[in-house]
Amino acid sequence: MTDDFSKKTGAIAEQLSRRGQRLATAESCTGGWVAKVCTDRAGSSAWFDSGFVTYNNAAKQDLLNVSANTLDRYGAVSAPTVQEMAAGALAHSHAEWALAISGIAGPGGGSPEKPVGTVWLAWAGPGGWQQVRQFQFEGDRDAVRRQAVDAALDGLLEQLIATEKTARRLFLALWPSAPVQAQLAAAAARWTHHPVPIGNMHMTLVFLGDCTESQIQCYVEAVSSIQCESFELQLDCLGGLPRRGIRWLGCKRVPEALPALVRDLKMVLRSCGFETDERAFVPHVTLSRKERKQAPETDIEPVSWPVTDFALVESKPCADGVQYAVLQHWEMQKTG
Repeated sequence: MTDDFSKKTGAIAEQLSRRGQRLATAESCTGGWVAKVCTDRAGSSAWFDSGFVTYNNAAKQDLLNVSANTLDRYGAVSAPTVQEMAAGALAHSHAEWALAISGIAGPGGGSPEKPVGTVWLAWAGPGGWQQVRQFQFEGDRDAVRRQAVDAALDGLLEQLIATEKTARRLFLALWPSAPVQAQLAAAAARWTHHPVPIGNMHMTLVFLGDCTESQIQCYVEAVSSIQCESFELQLDCLGGLPRRGIRWLGCKRVPEALPALVRDLKMVLRSCGFETDERAFVPHVTLSRKERKQAPETDIEPVSWPVTDFALVESKPCADGVQYAVLQHWEMQKTG
């Protein structure tokens, strides 16, 4: 890894690690070069999620859901294609950030409309943020590819620095009362080796990502229009993502009111331009982020949670990871 790449991936690693976020890459002409320079860094598994090398059009469709219509109409080296590649990388990973590259590195393959050295880059991030740029690089095949990697890292780092200065990382969640927190803490102590702090335990409903003040105002106004009834949750099964060290407490039976609330939240947020995540909602409370083994299949004492409100929460980096601050509550209507 060159010194220049090392410095940039180091800065990206610092930014993502501080936020507890991850990166996915989708590459065509660079053949996985960005993924390589990222994973050249020791400890990159903490912030690098996955890399997709989709060199031909079939791979772009199969692995990243790039539409055949987009490829037929605009070609593989185009703004719409790299936009769909970046979106596909997010959809098929556990990352919050993605970058995509497609270009003509040469020496052949160019045309008057798209000469050798033409490269399109796209970046995508929290809250539906996306950016696309076209470059015209000079030099031989290696030089074009190297410049594309450099530009991809630059674009990502530029946005990470910009959002660090101007944005706040927010999400909507069910926030437990003190008695429920105590039950959750007991479950974490019983079923994990490294429980998350009791004050961080919650159930995420919609992740909003890095938000500007104007976005926050719009989200608050939109969410305030929702009316929903309170309900009871029974957290009675263990699950998680062992590959990422996550163990959670979930529900065998999900009350209809919970997914209905998530659907309503996403619907009103779209009025603010929020691009919702279409992955299935899996209700859970994270108990630990450092468990590498599969959760045991066993009966557990359920945690009873009377849900009477939901909240807007800010995630703030701190020396020990992150801490959460509840910014606003919305009360639910009492049933009966």
